[in-house]
Amino acid sequence: MRAMKKILDAVEASVSFCQTCFFWQENQVCALCSQHKDQSTQICVVRDAPDILALERSGKKPWHYHVLQGFLSPLNGVGPRQIRLEQLFNRLQRNTELKEVILAFDSTVEGDATAYYIKDQIQEHFSSVQLTRAAAGLPSGASVEYLDSSTLEQALTHRRDFQ
Repeated sequence: MRAMKKILDAVEASVSFCQTCFFWQENQVCALCSQHKDQSTQICVVRDAPDILALERSGKKPWHYHVLQGFLSPLNGVGPRQIRLEQLFNRLQRNTELKEVILAFDSTVEGDATAYYIKDQIQEHFSSVQLTRAAAGLPSGASVEYLDSSTLEQALTHRRDFQ
């Protein structure tokens, strides 16, 4: 048990958050920010670092990332200052090459509230930036009869032409 505590203490001492995107890192800037540098005009905003790991596994990743480290949740005392929203808006202000903000959020009340807050701020302060949100709906390989009503509602709300 003591060996495990030493290992966890060592990890905690050596890992912190990237100064740019707030992903896990051991240096000042994480490997993802070092790799992508200024290659992209897109920034993908996620709730937590594990979301980046999932997106990286997808293989489609020509963008920068930004980790909010949470969602807005007024009932739980989480407002805009408790998550990394100010840092996101500062990045948009500093980097005029960014043309699109992609929101890769959970389809939850908190995820939706955060998305709408960001939408309002971008429309007000960064009108030249396109805002998109990851599609919500039927997961690949899922059976309709076993899906919850919220997932089905999202799938039908965000339906598109079938060609």
